Amino acid sequence: VIPNVGSDAMYLSTCKYTTKKCVNSITIGRQYGPPMSVKVDGISTDTYSVRGDCETSTASAAQCQSNGWGGGIHVIVNQDNQVVGEGNCCNEQNEVKSVDHNCAQQQFDSEDAGMSGALEVVSKEAVDAYSNNGHRCKTDGYLNMGE
Repeated sequence: VIPNVGSDAMYLSTCKYTTKKCVNSITIGRQYGPPMSVKVDGISTDTYSVRGDCETSTASAAQCQSNGWGGGIHVIVNQDNQVVGEGNCCNEQNEVKSVDHNCAQQQFDSEDAGMSGALEVVSKEAVDAYSNNGHRCKTDGYLNMGE
């Protein structure tokens, strides 16, 4: 039973492994010049790639076009195909060479197969959401992902 604590914060143990919040440094290899680095907020399990098409609707893309450096700009996406940053103009190839996950949070796996060793401060709304969706921690798609 979840206690009624209004909107006050409380502690809750969640899934066995809760992903760590990180600042991820993505090293982008390029055809001309040295590699470049892009920093994005993310989690410890994020992966990144350079999307195959050329973005044409941003200010950076317009600058590339006006300078004759390709049809737009490369964008960096995460594993969910969400745009997280920009690479170089499309007149050169870009690829993700490496990702450095700088995660300040320290956490260790619990011996208990269903609960985390970490306690997180959460609101009643978060507890309600977990009670409605916590079963996802036990399905294959979320086995190592956490809440």
